[in-house]
Parts: sequence; C-alpha cells; structure tokens
Amino acid sequence: MAPDNSSLGVDVAAAQSALSEAFTAVEGRQEKIQADAPRRVAESYGRGLGEQAARLVELRRRAHEVRLAHIDRLRRGLENAAGTLTAVSDTEEESQRALSAGEGR
Repeated sequence: MAPDNSSLGVDVAAAQSALSEAFTAVEGRQEKIQADAPRRVAESYGRGLGEQAARLVELRRRAHEVRLAHIDRLRRGLENAAGTLTAVSDTEEESQRALSAGEGR
C-alpha cells in the first residue's frame, strides 16, 4: 500500500501556539536582560583597584552584549520558524485544494 502523501501532517494550530509561547518567553527574557544592563563604573569599586576594576567593568559590559546578541538571535530564529510555518500552512492548504479539485491525480 502506498503512503498517503495528501497531507504534510502539520498541526498548524499547535505549532502556532508553541511559537506564540516561545515569543512571549523570549520577549520577557529580552526585556529582563535589557533592564539588567551593567551600570557600575570602575571608580565605584573604590581606590586601589583601578586596573582590576576597569577590567571587571569591561568584562561585565561585554558579557551583557553577548547576552543581548544571543537573545536577539533566538528571536530571529523564532521569526524564521514562524515564516516557515506560514509557508508550510499555505502549501498544505494549496495541496488540499488541488487534491479536492482532482488536480493532483
């Protein structure tokens, strides 16, 4: 018996729901990361720490930039997944329409 190729078998509603939840989580995390930007300056660590304090401040700044870059890439990945889901959904609908009209056989 031949496999049924009439459907891609994608639960679009469930996938959209999962993407929506992921977007909400990423947006919340992104806001939290942005709000947690390092604000301390080297001078606030006190006298005598000069170079070490400056390195620490620079390290925290770079770590913050990396966290922002990672969450931004994650958000862009979700946007790509949403675009792919739309394309799959559109293809599924077109396939079903064509098969219903007898165009695919």
